[in-house]
Amino acid sequence: MAFPVGHIFQPTDKQLVGYYLFNKLFTQPSPFTDGEKSLVKDFDLYGCLEPWEIWQLHGGDDLEDEQFLYFFTSLKKASVKGSRICRRVGSGTWAGEDSGEKIKAGDVVAFKKRFRYENKHSPHNGAWIMHEFTIHSAPTVLCRIKKNPRAADNKRKLKEATFKQSKRCKTGLSVMQQSQRTLLDAQYNMLQSPMTTPQAESDTNSVDADDSFLAYMMKLPPLSLLSHADRYWVDEEDVLQSVVISSRPDGGDWCCEDVMKNISLPDEITCHDVTNF
Repeated sequence: MAFPVGHIFQPTDKQLVGYYLFNKLFTQPSPFTDGEKSLVKDFDLYGCLEPWEIWQLHGGDDLEDEQFLYFFTSLKKASVKGSRICRRVGSGTWAGEDSGEKIKAGDVVAFKKRFRYENKHSPHNGAWIMHEFTIHSAPTVLCRIKKNPRAADNKRKLKEATFKQSKRCKTGLSVMQQSQRTLLDAQYNMLQSPMTTPQAESDTNSVDADDSFLAYMMKLPPLSLLSHADRYWVDEEDVLQSVVISSRPDGGDWCCEDVMKNISLPDEITCHDVTNF
């Protein structure tokens, strides 16, 4: 059956109940044309396929927003002797959202229930909607499924919120890094200043391998030193306590990883670690 350009299959609830479902249950032979059979298909919506697989299999990706796919499907009981219906679909389930709405189409009375796809371990959780139409508790029902626009909107808002939070974090990190650069530059300049105190004069008489290492470090420009520093911290008097170096400016590896103020090395770093500079 060929439809004119721009045609959209969008039957009302009364048409679905009074024509399609009623004739499917009570009229033999089937009065449906080939075109109508292609629009409301027989398919198992309570089987092993996921909602999005059903959607893709039956051309749902070609539909406009808010359009449905329509199916006749058979209900399945959870147990042989029980009356409860098993509504599993794929790895999830069709979870009911209401107790049902009565639909009257002439002398035909039916009920319409709304379900959503529920699977907490899937990104499609809540992303699919199904309406189920039943007459007199018959085992065959008419269902229509579509994407849940609310779920798509929530996903978009979550993505935007995550992006804004990430942007704020990057801005805060940039400000913190700039502050660290300023602090390290000031500390470097302080170390470059000549020491004129008696203690400083006496210190010049006791030059050892540690002093040569400090002299080497002080030759580095402040931003170069910062660019090769993994972390550092200051004490309550804002004095640089430690710089952990990851690589040398010439591309080589440092012989040790911790440089303490006045070259007071931790116990785990031995003297030969610093004598190779």
